[in-house]
Amino acid sequence: MKVYFDGCSWTYGAENDLSDRFSTVLCNKMGAEEINVSQNGASNRAILRRTLVENNISDYDLAVIQLTMPNRTEYWNVKVGKWTRVGINRFIHKSNLKKDYNDMGDEILNFWRFYHKNVYTDELGEIDEKVTYTAIKSHCNANNVPLILTTIRAWPFSELPYDMNLNDPKIPRARHNHPNKEGHAMIANDLVKIYENLL
Repeated sequence: MKVYFDGCSWTYGAENDLSDRFSTVLCNKMGAEEINVSQNGASNRAILRRTLVENNISDYDLAVIQLTMPNRTEYWNVKVGKWTRVGINRFIHKSNLKKDYNDMGDEILNFWRFYHKNVYTDELGEIDEKVTYTAIKSHCNANNVPLILTTIRAWPFSELPYDMNLNDPKIPRARHNHPNKEGHAMIANDLVKIYENLL
């Protein structure tokens, strides 16, 4: 059995030994092969791109996909030849953007400042999240791959019917608010129950 995992830092296992992250714990419990393509700081667009374009979901027996905060995005950075993550917090609340985005020129920095202050709205984020949610569910369904779709959204909570919100106050946290080792174990246990209900 092969299990596909995607998401942001929560599914990647930030602030933990990767052997303690819930994807590893879950696969150990199930005797399954773990394929975790999550990335710290990933946007829903990145998660959608990896799931629909960069990986063949039909190669897997189960997908566990975590959506993230809808105000994150990405763009293809021609200058460095890679996808570049963009988060609203760094542009609105941090002053030292050059340090965080040293591969961007002033023109690109100014564009993203403008985008997050004048273009991005909560309504746009909600619509993008619904598009991503629907596309991933449809893609897994079309390929006959059971899906557990989770989120980390806190306030404002999403109205979409996720299987689980990992950002549950009952989950113990590490220093920077990611689940700690105990929290990952709790998430893995909850995911086992959700999977058993899919059977």
